[in-house]
Amino acid sequence: MKNNWKNVLFGIAIFVCIGFVVVAIGNEKNIARADESDNKKQVVTSNEFEEIVNVFEKNKFSMDEWKLYGRKYVKTISNLDGFQTYANELKIKMDQFTWNESIEEDSWSLTGTFINESTKETETIQFITTHTKTNPTTYILFEMKGSDFSFESPKKIQQQFDQKSANIFQGEYESFACIVGTAGDKINFGLHDLSNNLLTDFNASEVESLKEDTFVSISAYNGKWDRVIPTHHGLINLQIGLRKERLGEKITVVIGTPIITIEY
Repeated sequence: MKNNWKNVLFGIAIFVCIGFVVVAIGNEKNIARADESDNKKQVVTSNEFEEIVNVFEKNKFSMDEWKLYGRKYVKTISNLDGFQTYANELKIKMDQFTWNESIEEDSWSLTGTFINESTKETETIQFITTHTKTNPTTYILFEMKGSDFSFESPKKIQQQFDQKSANIFQGEYESFACIVGTAGDKINFGLHDLSNNLLTDFNASEVESLKEDTFVSISAYNGKWDRVIPTHHGLINLQIGLRKERLGEKITVVIGTPIITIEY
């Protein structure tokens, strides 16, 4: 069962990477074509983010981390001079960030970090160019994350994320929202029933799923949300992940739109 579990985690990690993280290091051509086309309605709205928060609160899940994430393909960077010019502009524009630059043989990257002491939120900007010797591909990524909503409401956080993203990306971009937490050990039904209840809470229909005794991963479609990602089995804009190590232990709950972007 232990090897089985590792295989499941590996499969989920690959799925998430293909849909999200790998944009910075691979699969650039497909993503680039998507970014160069019509990017309208490619951002998460405050209603979607708030709805995930509401479902967490309704089910009395504890919240460990929330994350808002944006990305954009920058097609104008073709050489190191162009990269450094853009990087310097970014440093000036976001001067409250602490910056680190890395120039490697086949990749260039700039990473900026800002910790908001008043809200306990962490913001990260990444500016990355890969395949510099052959076909340079550049992305800019922005992440805002925190552990709860003690200092600001989900709506205000989403508004701040949108404002900062507009300043960073200067045009259309894609965004994602994700929350990870824990269901209490007093839940007296299994993962499959819990996943069905969550689909009902979101008024969403299952499109794809992977279900085992200690692990459930579901990709679903919520007709009220504009943002969608096409798959071989249909459109999706909601992912639910549930995991527990052993019977009787607490359940890790991860919910994201349009896909999950937190490792679990």
